[in-house]
Amino acid sequence: MRTRGRPSSVSKTLVSGNFGERPEPPNGLTKRQKAIWREVVAAEDPILFNTAVLRGLLADYCRRRATGEEISEVIDGSGAVAQQDDEQLARFDQLLRMRDREMTAVITAATKLRLTNQSRYQPVVAGRAADRGAVQDTPWRKSA
Repeated sequence: MRTRGRPSSVSKTLVSGNFGERPEPPNGLTKRQKAIWREVVAAEDPILFNTAVLRGLLADYCRRRATGEEISEVIDGSGAVAQQDDEQLARFDQLLRMRDREMTAVITAATKLRLTNQSRYQPVVAGRAADRGAVQDTPWRKSA
């Protein structure tokens, strides 16, 4: 509620907002997984992870993402594909499928945690953006 007049010195010192603490990573995570946890939690509002279910999903997200990074390191270190025999190519293909499976799980978890822009989509804002867009000249809209 707004008041008339100049703000008092007391009202200038009051700070409103969310004072929730950022959750610490659980003990079962590795060093890299804990680093991912802290990156995600630092970039989001602390209230986003206020339930045990959301923290569990975040822990799973961190595990999947770290695993995907490890698989990518193995793939990157495997050398040129053209110089490999059939057995090495089969292993390479298997690693690619494993990475794809992990990345799909990471994207799904990120969407469920509302970490992606897609999950923050607001139809009202999109409607306003469409209204501001350029109107195309179509045969039925042309004026004579």
